[in-house]
Amino acid sequence: MSELYLPDLAARRFEEIDFSQVFNEKRKFLCLDLDNTLLPQTGERVNPSVMEILSSLRASGQVQDMCLISNVIVPGKRLWRLHHLAERFGIRHVVPGFFWNRKPKNTPFKTALKLMKAEAEETVMVGDQIFSDILGGNRMGMYTIWLEPMSPDHWTTIVVGKRFREKKVRREMHKRGIWVQEP
Repeated sequence: MSELYLPDLAARRFEEIDFSQVFNEKRKFLCLDLDNTLLPQTGERVNPSVMEILSSLRASGQVQDMCLISNVIVPGKRLWRLHHLAERFGIRHVVPGFFWNRKPKNTPFKTALKLMKAEAEETVMVGDQIFSDILGGNRMGMYTIWLEPMSPDHWTTIVVGKRFREKKVRREMHKRGIWVQEP
């Protein structure tokens, strides 16, 4: 199995990440997936603890800048939602992944790094999909954190069978001690 599929860290929920162990003098930038990472797939209701963590990371100086990177496939309602939620999170950089240039391709990640004026090795990528968030972040050289999905997936994820293929990776994560729950 390719190491590119394996995250550096795994957690059940965003709120369970020990960011004091993640950010240091080297890592100071944060890229976040949106759906099934910070809130349920189609929802707009944000858990107050997520907002508190993001505010705390900014206020403490642990994080210099943040960016939302989310595959929206085509412009429209999902793009509007992405920008609207970024504003609520207080995240000024937004990189939508359109059909022709979506995660795990390099372009969304390179765009995020350019917007934040960051280098890949200074950046943490948090997301729920191994074959887009983790693979893309690892290929760029970012520190990656995988989260269990919060809710049922978008139909496009179901159709291509991504979660089924992720089971093998989760078993390997468990074997290596990256993920402590049984896959």
